[in-house]
Amino acid sequence: MISLRAISGIEDGFIFGKNRLAVQFFVPGIDGYMLLDLPESAIKTLHIQEYIFRIVMLLFLIVIVGGSVSILCTIRMAKPMMHLVEVMQDVRKGMVQARFTPDALGFEINTLGQGFNRMVDSLLSAQKRVEEERVQKEIYAQELHFGHTIQESLLRYQQEDMPFLVETRYLAAKEVGGDFYDLFRINPSSVFIAIADVAGKGVSACLYSLGLRSALRSAIQSSPLAEALAKTNQLFYLDAHESSMFASIWSATYDETSRQLTYVNAGHWPAYLKKRTGALHVLDTDEGSIGIENSLSIQPKTCLLEKGDLLLLYSDGVVEMQNAHGEYYGAKRLQYLLENTGDIHPQKIVEIIEKDFAVFSGGDKPQDDITLLALQIR
Repeated sequence: MISLRAISGIEDGFIFGKNRLAVQFFVPGIDGYMLLDLPESAIKTLHIQEYIFRIVMLLFLIVIVGGSVSILCTIRMAKPMMHLVEVMQDVRKGMVQARFTPDALGFEINTLGQGFNRMVDSLLSAQKRVEEERVQKEIYAQELHFGHTIQESLLRYQQEDMPFLVETRYLAAKEVGGDFYDLFRINPSSVFIAIADVAGKGVSACLYSLGLRSALRSAIQSSPLAEALAKTNQLFYLDAHESSMFASIWSATYDETSRQLTYVNAGHWPAYLKKRTGALHVLDTDEGSIGIENSLSIQPKTCLLEKGDLLLLYSDGVVEMQNAHGEYYGAKRLQYLLENTGDIHPQKIVEIIEKDFAVFSGGDKPQDDITLLALQIR
């Protein structure tokens, strides 16, 4: 408790005691002195209140000012992250040209943003390459389709000009293949028949097969079968020996007047002749393949064909077809099929063989070009 009392005879000033603080001063109105006496407890209370006030003010400054500064710093330092998020969202929406711009206070965010920029650039570059490859593949596919169309057109023949009923099948393992068959009239009484298989598959085999076909057609129209094959072999050897390319051909000429078939097998699978009586004959000669050597010694054979006889020519894609168990279709299976088929109409024979293919292969795509040519004497 603070007490005031008048003390006369004491000059103005401070009086300090062990447990008090007194202040004496003159009061003119009462013509005397006043003494303000503060006990120790009051002094301590004043000090504590002062300390509390200062502490509260300090905490207030720390919370208000420090908090405001922290919030401002957080907002400022979060700006690079928000920018990176916005760039990512823009890229997700399709704005692929959006890029992160480094910030002075970005620190690790700058590293992430620059890594994101590099990733987007890399993805765009890869996308461009894929698109270019897709366009090139489409162009290549169109060219292959065009080549397939050309090859199919070259396999056509004049059915009404033939002394046979004819049924054919051609199935390339790729868009284009190395197999071909040929059937055309050499003169009013003779017809040329051929089936060939150039080694390999695809574009290269197709190109060689077209050259072989042209050379063979040109030679057969001015020379007998054996001589025409020899000339064709020389021309093919000149074009293909450096690439080790070769071909197999089974070819024949049929004379309508004499009904004589003259044939040569140059490295190909033999043809089958099914007589109208049901007997099955193998038409084969022991000649080498086309293009292996510059010269080829050829000894043709002959046989007579009668009305209703069936001649079946095929490529190695037929007998060398494999199923899922690695088993080959084989010539014996084809021969057995022909021997046990009563109907010898070309279309029926080809359909029966196709069905047997499907059963054997399980519907799998052929690994090699498949060609079938069935002829029945009218």
